[in-house]
Amino acid sequence: LRGVPLSQQITLFEGADAVVGTHGAGLANAMFCRPGTVLLELLPEQLSRASISQIFWHVATGSGLRHATFVIPHVLMEKDTQSSLHNFRAPAKEVTQALISLLPPLPSPGGEGACHGGVCPQK
Repeated sequence: LRGVPLSQQITLFEGADAVVGTHGAGLANAMFCRPGTVLLELLPEQLSRASISQIFWHVATGSGLRHATFVIPHVLMEKDTQSSLHNFRAPAKEVTQALISLLPPLPSPGGEGACHGGVCPQK
């Protein structure tokens, strides 16, 4: 969101049903989300035991968000820096499944049953 005016950032987060992001300053905008918004935080395994790992849980709790942490295993970290905390490959399928599990079911188009993750029961 670098270069995006703060007013536009607020609008984006206010309108979001879900936010997925890497642990860091960019998730601070989650405080602008509506209560009930899903916040899925991607957290490098090396930080999972550090006190800072709870920062966005506090933001989410204070803002009425549904927070979960997806821990990125150390083996997926890119070896580009000495600490290797900033660049990683997120396992897309697993992150998507985690996000779907956090989202509330949607009503089906026909009014019967519920759609989950874009999959609706067949009539």
